[in-house]
Amino acid sequence: MARSNADFTTSGSAPVQIQDFSLSLSSSSANVAPGQGASSTVTVTSVNGFAGSVFLTCISSGFFPLGTCSFNPGTVTLAANGTVTSSLSISTSNSVAVGNYSILVTGEDQPNASASRSQTFTLGVVAAGACGLTLNPTSQSFGAGGGTGTVTVTTLCPWTATSNFPDWIAVTSGGSGAGNGTIAYSVAANTTTAQRTGTITVVGAGSSLSFTVTQSGEVAVTISPNPVSVQTGLTMQFTASVINTSNAAVTWSVSGSGCQNGPCGAIGQTGLYTAPKPGTLQAGSQIDTVTATSQAASTATGSAQVTVFEAPNIPQPPPPQNVSAGQPASYVISVAPNTGDTKHATTLSCKQSSLPNGVTCSFNPPQVTFGSIAAGFQLTVNTTGQSALLTPRPDGGQGVFAYASLLPLAGVVFLGIGGKRRRLVGSLAALVLCVCLLFASACKTNGTFGTPPNASFSATPQGQFTIVILGQTASQQTQGLFTVFTNVSLMIH
Repeated sequence: MARSNADFTTSGSAPVQIQDFSLSLSSSSANVAPGQGASSTVTVTSVNGFAGSVFLTCISSGFFPLGTCSFNPGTVTLAANGTVTSSLSISTSNSVAVGNYSILVTGEDQPNASASRSQTFTLGVVAAGACGLTLNPTSQSFGAGGGTGTVTVTTLCPWTATSNFPDWIAVTSGGSGAGNGTIAYSVAANTTTAQRTGTITVVGAGSSLSFTVTQSGEVAVTISPNPVSVQTGLTMQFTASVINTSNAAVTWSVSGSGCQNGPCGAIGQTGLYTAPKPGTLQAGSQIDTVTATSQAASTATGSAQVTVFEAPNIPQPPPPQNVSAGQPASYVISVAPNTGDTKHATTLSCKQSSLPNGVTCSFNPPQVTFGSIAAGFQLTVNTTGQSALLTPRPDGGQGVFAYASLLPLAGVVFLGIGGKRRRLVGSLAALVLCVCLLFASACKTNGTFGTPPNASFSATPQGQFTIVILGQTASQQTQGLFTVFTNVSLMIH
């Protein structure tokens, strides 16, 4: 009560503010299995300008020493009208009995102990099998672009959630809980073409479950053949393969910096490419780029490099050659500038079906690179002369014994001739017999002279032949393609 100095008949009153603090818990109950723990956040707030230290403790009858209680920090310091927090951790032993335990969380100012505030935390200990743990859903699929999702956790006890693939699956909230809760997660974009699978593991009381994330790879397009060389005026069929989508449709196009030297080729929506017309290239070969764009994902494209070249031009075809079988023939061939494939080396060969029997060909050099100047090479054609090979008789040489069987008859004739004449006839008969035996064993004939029945010949036949010269680049070889350069004429006599 206060009295006015001016007027002793007037009186009044003023409120008295007591400095204090309040204490609260973020969660005031939890269920755990024996051996598990629980947690909560303790918030201490200044009231009426209280400033000082508050010491935190736990009090419980029947729970200790079967469990523990701790704070971090154990003592908090308040500024006037401020707020501070501390983490409360409660643990249980494996031998704690099933039941409910009341834990009194108390804060007391220091050093005077003039103020004290408390909150009760109720800890329920249940059998491990009674906690239960379920996830809904248990899996989720994502496209290559990634995304976000949630998982509902149903349980009576505390749990934690951890990503096993944190580089692309992140738990964004709900990494732990005490009872039912929700996990939020995000999935990063997959920048590869390979599908990938990851998990989030949720661990509860005595059990754990996995949530599975499956993510497809990026849509990708590949084209074949690639690379390839195509002569002007000709066509090439391309095919496109699209993965990681059920829509295999593509849109075809053709472009390229090489098209600045001349017109680009054209391609239809079936993938059939047509090279520019002959004579339209301005400087030898040019590079066209054939592109297939996925209709399912416009950023997914595949391309193939097409080397377009003019047909090889032989301004002066080599003159015909006239040789005998067994003699070689030689041709010098020059290819005009800016014709043929000027981007790749060309390997030369003779078309096998144009070579007559017993003929081979070789080139010097075996590979030619065409360009802005004429390129030449030499073709050598080797022929084969006649040859006969004697082969063994199929009767195994029985002719020898046929001639030997004439010896008795010769003896009878010889005995019928007398004197000097007998000696002369004997000498002639012996000579004839030796010659017959020699031919019978060496030539193995049937008693006749001439060509053995199975003599073999490998000579080049007589006549006039046209030999086709082919060229093939590395990309053409992959596709089994050839370029016809020219023909040469060969006369065998």
